[in-house]
Amino acid sequence: MKGFMCFYEDMTDLQNDSYEIGKTYKEEDKEKKYVIYENLEDSLRNYHAEINDVIICIVEGLEGGRKIEDTQSEYIERYEFEKIKILKEVPREFIIEYALNLYEFRLMRFLQSFKLTDEEKDKFRLKFGSDLRMKSTIDYYINGKKDAYKEEIKNKSHKKR
Repeated sequence: MKGFMCFYEDMTDLQNDSYEIGKTYKEEDKEKKYVIYENLEDSLRNYHAEINDVIICIVEGLEGGRKIEDTQSEYIERYEFEKIKILKEVPREFIIEYALNLYEFRLMRFLQSFKLTDEEKDKFRLKFGSDLRMKSTIDYYINGKKDAYKEEIKNKSHKKR
């Protein structure tokens, strides 16, 4: 199975272990596993990528694969493996194009957890600016406008009159 893993910009993980693209890794500790995410945006969830610079890689699970049953986040598809190979870095341009084509729920998760440049923010505003729900999400998560959802509710109530 191939999927996504997120790393800090220096290719370390949450435990501060270092990785390199093209290398294979095997976890000797039977209690620890490598976690691969089916969806790119889900790989961001523990790295605070909205404030940290990260690298997302395509990774292949090689041994000991099993789906993780997560009762708190049923919508997140993730798998654990004892052995993995880090195949390649996902280019930032691909990440942005990928996100621009996500449906609303997954796009909202992406916007909540990925740091965008000003140019990238403009792409999202241009594509989704007329959608009131997505405009609120963009204003809140990208522009830091903490009252964005209040404005959405206010605008909806005015339209009903």
